Amino acid sequence: MRDNHARVRSSDVVCLATHSYVPAIAAEWVQPGTHVSSVGVAPPGGELPIDLIARGKLFVETRDSFAPTPVGCCELANIDPEAGTDLGAMLLGLRPGRMSDQQITIYKAMGVAMEDMVAADLAFHGAKLLGVGQAISL
Repeated sequence: MRDNHARVRSSDVVCLATHSYVPAIAAEWVQPGTHVSSVGVAPPGGELPIDLIARGKLFVETRDSFAPTPVGCCELANIDPEAGTDLGAMLLGLRPGRMSDQQITIYKAMGVAMEDMVAADLAFHGAKLLGVGQAISL
């Protein structure tokens, strides 16, 4: 766990993809300016620390993310939907995205695996083209 603490603290992007019933990281490990994506699901708990949401800006695919499981995300069950920004609303300019380079951003996916695979592929190939990023084996 100590290695994970150091890895998260030194990362600009943290991707959670587990079947953990408890948070996979601690909210206090996440530094200002970090982006955290959470794609795993394991009701009734989940991998995303709920107290991290209060420290950052939450993005979701749809308002259905706040519905009770199995429709929504278990981590968001008691969160006010106004705390989240729909990706579509942000892309259309109806709601703001990241407000500063110090803001923590959080994306909680609903578990549509094909969307996650396409997004990961785009990010990987984009980073490879730019010659940026670092692969870390856990």
